Amino acid sequence: MGLVTAGIVKLLVMTLTGVLLVRLFKVSDDGIKKPWLLIPREHQSRFRVLRWGLIFFAVSELACGIEIYVLSHSNALLACLHSMTSSVGMGLTAIGLFQIFDWKYLHFVDTTSPCIAMKTCEKCTKRQQNVCQYRPLLLMMAALLMLLTVPVFFAPTERLHADPGFYVLPFDSLNHWYDDLMTTLRESNPSAGSAAMSTFYLPEEMLVLEFRLLPILGMLLAAASIACFLGKQEDLAVAFLLFAVGNHAYVYFEVMIYGLTQEPILGFLLHECGELFFLVMVSNLLPRMFPKGPRSSVLN
Repeated sequence: MGLVTAGIVKLLVMTLTGVLLVRLFKVSDDGIKKPWLLIPREHQSRFRVLRWGLIFFAVSELACGIEIYVLSHSNALLACLHSMTSSVGMGLTAIGLFQIFDWKYLHFVDTTSPCIAMKTCEKCTKRQQNVCQYRPLLLMMAALLMLLTVPVFFAPTERLHADPGFYVLPFDSLNHWYDDLMTTLRESNPSAGSAAMSTFYLPEEMLVLEFRLLPILGMLLAAASIACFLGKQEDLAVAFLLFAVGNHAYVYFEVMIYGLTQEPILGFLLHECGELFFLVMVSNLLPRMFPKGPRSSVLN
């Protein structure tokens, strides 16, 4: 399972992240010929936040890649760097995707067209008084995010060691091949130490960051959103709220795959699969923002 995750899924995630960034940085001066593959220059600013979200995501993958392919053992500093940049990347991606949807469909912040909520509002108080009629609902969402922080504090933060014996396959020849491979890898990397030391584990520092500090960050972001709503700074309030949503999404995902399963190897596979699904969805969603062009995937 570890070989499949590190040798296949992880490489797919890193490759797709690089492809998305290359596509985002390409610019065309000739109009929309291939949507998303070449972004018209006049639309570049609309993708700036999303691009930074993917940059942070790429940094997190680079840190994880160094840990796996270079050091070949767990490292607390790189694990914390991966967690922090993933959280920031998810927050920025949430804001970036909202900005694009707002530009194309919602028009809550973008005022070039009537807001989609005008169908249920008699008049737009946000554009006249900077106070949206849906503000109470948004305030409740921010308060809910603050409440959702509490259950995460009960997730354990002790170092989580993997148990390779739990994944022994009923094939002796394959198991012997894997044991020989691990022996060769340990001999080629003396810094990994003994077999017990080279066993994959989740550092306590990383779990404290993900299950204690990042939830507090999300709570503070939600509180900042509430303060901005009450201060009639609704566009800034939405940005804080979306960043908190992205942060909490990452935290709860980590709680589910590591805190609940208590299996680092299985959690590692689920973590990489989740990242892969996320990138594939983004890569297939964004071309639809340009309805006049071919509806192909970013990878085409």
